[in-house]
Amino acid sequence: MLKVRLINADFANDGFVYVGAIAPAIVRAIGSANPMDAERKIFSSINGAVQLGRLTPRDSDDLRELPLSDYGAGVVLFDELVAWGQSVGLFNFERQTAPASDSEPVSPVNEANDAPREEAPVAVDPIAEPKSQGLDWRPHKPKRNDGLAWPLYQFLKAAFDKGLPRPKPQDVMDEWTESKPSEIEEVMANEVKYYDGNGNVAMANTESIRKRIARMTTR
Repeated sequence: MLKVRLINADFANDGFVYVGAIAPAIVRAIGSANPMDAERKIFSSINGAVQLGRLTPRDSDDLRELPLSDYGAGVVLFDELVAWGQSVGLFNFERQTAPASDSEPVSPVNEANDAPREEAPVAVDPIAEPKSQGLDWRPHKPKRNDGLAWPLYQFLKAAFDKGLPRPKPQDVMDEWTESKPSEIEEVMANEVKYYDGNGNVAMANTESIRKRIARMTTR
Protein backbone atom coordinates (compact mmCIF):
# COMPACT_ATOMS: atom_id res chain seq x y z
CA MET A 1 0.00 0.00 0.00
CA LEU A 2 1.07 3.57 -0.66
CA LYS A 3 2.28 5.33 2.49
CA VAL A 4 0.54 8.72 2.71
CA ARG A 5 1.93 11.16 5.27
CA LEU A 6 -0.37 13.91 6.52
CA ILE A 7 1.34 17.00 7.90
CA ASN A 8 0.09 19.14 10.79
CA ALA A 9 -1.47 21.68 8.39
CA ASP A 10 -3.74 18.92 7.05
CA PHE A 11 -5.41 18.58 10.46
CA ALA A 12 -8.21 20.85 11.65
CA ASN A 13 -7.71 19.72 15.22
CA ASP A 14 -6.61 16.62 17.05
CA GLY A 15 -8.08 13.62 15.29
CA PHE A 16 -9.75 15.32 12.30
CA VAL A 17 -8.38 15.87 8.78
CA TYR A 18 -9.56 18.44 6.24
CA VAL A 19 -11.34 16.72 3.36
CA GLY A 20 -9.61 19.09 0.95
CA ALA A 21 -6.19 17.97 2.20
CA ILE A 22 -6.61 14.25 1.47
CA ALA A 23 -6.17 14.25 -2.32
CA PRO A 24 -3.14 16.60 -2.28
CA ALA A 25 -1.49 14.39 0.36
CA ILE A 26 -1.98 11.29 -1.80
CA VAL A 27 -0.60 13.13 -4.83
CA ARG A 28 2.47 14.17 -2.81
CA ALA A 29 3.06 10.52 -1.99
CA ILE A 30 2.60 9.44 -5.60
CA GLY A 31 4.77 12.20 -7.05
CA SER A 32 2.53 12.73 -10.08
CA ALA A 33 3.83 14.77 -13.02
CA ASN A 34 0.32 16.22 -13.43
CA PRO A 35 -0.84 16.86 -9.84
CA MET A 36 -4.05 18.76 -10.66
CA ASP A 37 -5.35 16.01 -12.91
CA ALA A 38 -4.32 13.38 -10.36
CA GLU A 39 -6.10 15.23 -7.55
CA ARG A 40 -9.34 15.33 -9.55
CA LYS A 41 -9.21 11.58 -10.14
CA ILE A 42 -8.42 10.84 -6.50
CA PHE A 43 -11.21 13.13 -5.32
CA SER A 44 -13.65 10.98 -7.28
CA SER A 45 -12.61 8.02 -5.09
CA ILE A 46 -12.93 10.12 -1.94
CA ASN A 47 -16.38 11.30 -3.03
CA GLY A 48 -17.37 7.68 -3.64
CA ALA A 49 -16.31 6.79 -0.10
CA VAL A 50 -18.38 9.68 1.24
CA GLN A 51 -21.46 8.74 -0.76
CA LEU A 52 -21.18 5.11 0.46
CA GLY A 53 -20.82 6.18 4.07
CA ARG A 54 -17.22 5.03 4.44
CA LEU A 55 -16.16 8.59 5.28
CA THR A 56 -18.36 10.99 7.25
CA PRO A 57 -17.62 14.69 6.57
CA ARG A 58 -18.26 17.01 9.50
CA ASP A 59 -18.21 20.73 10.11
CA SER A 60 -14.77 21.76 11.35
CA ASP A 61 -16.26 23.97 14.10
CA ASP A 62 -19.12 22.01 15.68
CA LEU A 63 -18.47 18.56 14.11
CA ARG A 64 -22.05 18.20 12.88
CA GLU A 65 -22.47 15.94 9.86
CA LEU A 66 -22.45 17.80 6.55
CA PRO A 67 -24.78 17.05 3.61
CA LEU A 68 -23.35 14.69 1.00
CA SER A 69 -23.71 17.36 -1.66
CA ASP A 70 -21.75 20.06 0.19
CA TYR A 71 -18.85 18.85 2.31
CA GLY A 72 -15.67 20.11 0.61
CA ALA A 73 -14.71 22.42 3.47
CA GLY A 74 -15.42 19.78 6.11
CA VAL A 75 -13.27 17.34 8.07
CA VAL A 76 -13.23 13.58 8.58
CA LEU A 77 -12.01 11.54 11.51
CA PHE A 78 -8.41 10.46 10.99
CA ASP A 79 -9.08 6.93 12.26
CA GLU A 80 -11.97 6.67 9.80
CA LEU A 81 -9.66 7.77 6.97
CA VAL A 82 -7.07 5.20 7.99
CA ALA A 83 -9.70 2.45 8.02
CA TRP A 84 -10.94 3.45 4.55
CA GLY A 85 -7.43 3.47 3.09
CA GLN A 86 -6.77 -0.01 4.44
CA SER A 87 -10.17 -1.34 3.36
CA VAL A 88 -9.54 -0.42 -0.27
CA GLY A 89 -6.01 -1.80 0.01
CA LEU A 90 -4.42 1.29 -1.50
CA PHE A 91 -3.43 3.85 1.13
CA ASN A 92 -1.65 3.65 4.46
CA PHE A 93 -2.36 7.04 6.06
CA GLU A 94 -0.12 8.24 8.86
CA ARG A 95 0.51 11.51 10.64
CA GLN A 96 3.95 12.92 10.03
CA THR A 97 5.63 13.81 13.30
CA ALA A 98 8.38 16.35 13.80
CA PRO A 99 11.93 14.98 14.20
CA ALA A 100 13.11 14.56 17.79
CA SER A 101 15.66 17.32 17.23
CA ASP A 102 12.82 19.74 16.49
CA SER A 103 10.75 18.89 19.54
CA GLU A 104 13.61 18.42 22.01
CA PRO A 105 16.35 20.99 21.37
CA VAL A 106 19.74 19.96 22.75
CA SER A 107 22.43 22.41 23.83
CA PRO A 108 25.63 22.07 21.79
CA VAL A 109 28.41 20.44 23.83
CA ASN A 110 32.13 21.17 23.82
CA GLU A 111 33.91 17.87 23.28
CA ALA A 112 36.83 18.97 25.47
CA ASN A 113 34.96 19.49 28.73
CA ASP A 114 31.36 18.47 27.99
CA ALA A 115 30.21 22.00 28.84
CA PRO A 116 27.61 23.78 26.72
CA ARG A 117 29.24 26.16 24.24
CA GLU A 118 28.27 29.81 24.29
CA GLU A 119 26.63 30.73 21.01
CA ALA A 120 26.52 34.11 19.36
CA PRO A 121 23.26 35.99 20.00
CA VAL A 122 20.72 35.94 17.18
CA ALA A 123 19.73 39.33 15.84
CA VAL A 124 15.99 39.97 16.16
CA ASP A 125 14.12 42.69 14.31
CA PRO A 126 12.17 44.48 17.07
CA ILE A 127 9.75 46.11 14.63
CA ALA A 128 8.88 43.05 12.57
CA GLU A 129 5.12 42.77 12.24
CA PRO A 130 2.75 40.45 10.35
CA LYS A 131 2.28 41.65 6.79
CA SER A 132 -1.48 41.54 7.29
CA GLN A 133 -1.37 44.09 10.12
CA GLY A 134 -3.10 47.31 9.17
CA LEU A 135 -5.17 45.87 6.32
CA ASP A 136 -8.76 47.06 6.06
CA TRP A 137 -10.17 43.64 5.19
CA ARG A 138 -10.14 40.08 6.50
CA PRO A 139 -11.19 36.75 4.93
CA HIS A 140 -13.60 34.32 6.58
CA LYS A 141 -13.49 30.54 6.15
CA PRO A 142 -16.66 29.30 4.42
CA LYS A 143 -19.03 27.12 6.40
CA ARG A 144 -20.02 25.25 3.27
CA ASN A 145 -18.17 24.44 0.08
CA ASP A 146 -19.84 24.04 -3.28
CA GLY A 147 -16.53 23.37 -4.99
CA LEU A 148 -15.64 27.03 -5.51
CA ALA A 149 -15.80 28.43 -1.97
CA TRP A 150 -12.77 26.57 -0.59
CA PRO A 151 -10.22 27.42 -3.32
CA LEU A 152 -11.49 31.01 -3.29
CA TYR A 153 -10.99 31.20 0.48
CA GLN A 154 -7.46 29.81 0.14
CA PHE A 155 -6.66 32.50 -2.45
CA LEU A 156 -8.09 35.25 -0.22
CA LYS A 157 -6.22 33.95 2.84
CA ALA A 158 -2.93 33.87 0.92
CA ALA A 159 -3.45 37.47 -0.23
CA PHE A 160 -4.30 38.55 3.32
CA ASP A 161 -1.21 36.84 4.78
CA LYS A 162 0.95 38.64 2.20
CA GLY A 163 -0.49 42.01 3.21
CA LEU A 164 -2.18 42.64 -0.14
CA PRO A 165 -5.36 44.69 -0.78
CA ARG A 166 -8.61 42.77 -1.02
CA PRO A 167 -8.45 40.91 -4.35
CA LYS A 168 -10.76 41.63 -7.26
CA PRO A 169 -12.33 38.88 -9.39
CA GLN A 170 -9.74 39.43 -12.11
CA ASP A 171 -6.93 38.84 -9.58
CA VAL A 172 -8.47 35.47 -8.76
CA MET A 173 -8.91 34.48 -12.38
CA ASP A 174 -5.39 35.59 -13.33
CA GLU A 175 -3.93 33.46 -10.55
CA TRP A 176 -6.05 30.43 -11.45
CA THR A 177 -5.06 30.80 -15.09
CA GLU A 178 -1.43 30.35 -14.04
CA SER A 179 -2.00 27.74 -11.34
CA LYS A 180 -5.42 26.06 -11.21
CA PRO A 181 -6.59 24.49 -7.93
CA SER A 182 -7.79 20.91 -8.29
CA GLU A 183 -11.42 22.07 -7.96
CA ILE A 184 -11.15 24.36 -11.01
CA GLU A 185 -11.75 22.75 -14.40
CA GLU A 186 -11.18 25.72 -16.73
CA VAL A 187 -10.63 29.49 -16.55
CA MET A 188 -12.09 31.56 -19.39
CA ALA A 189 -12.25 35.28 -20.17
CA ASN A 190 -15.21 36.13 -17.91
CA GLU A 191 -16.02 32.94 -16.04
CA VAL A 192 -14.63 29.78 -14.53
CA LYS A 193 -15.74 26.16 -14.66
CA TYR A 194 -15.38 24.23 -11.41
CA TYR A 195 -16.32 20.87 -9.91
CA ASP A 196 -19.21 21.09 -7.47
CA GLY A 197 -19.71 18.89 -4.41
CA ASN A 198 -21.00 16.05 -6.59
CA GLY A 199 -18.10 16.19 -9.03
CA ASN A 200 -20.22 17.84 -11.74
CA VAL A 201 -19.00 20.87 -13.71
CA ALA A 202 -20.58 24.19 -12.72
CA MET A 203 -19.85 27.76 -13.83
CA ALA A 204 -19.34 31.13 -12.13
CA ASN A 205 -18.87 34.48 -13.88
CA THR A 206 -16.88 37.47 -12.66
CA GLU A 207 -19.95 39.06 -11.05
CA SER A 208 -20.64 35.88 -9.10
CA ILE A 209 -17.02 35.77 -7.92
CA ARG A 210 -17.22 39.45 -6.90
CA LYS A 211 -20.28 38.72 -4.75
CA ARG A 212 -18.57 35.71 -3.20
CA ILE A 213 -15.52 37.80 -2.30
CA ALA A 214 -17.81 40.37 -0.66
CA ARG A 215 -19.57 37.65 1.37
CA MET A 216 -16.32 35.95 2.41
CA THR A 217 -14.57 39.12 3.63
CA THR A 218 -15.25 41.95 6.04
CA ARG A 219 -13.90 45.51 6.04
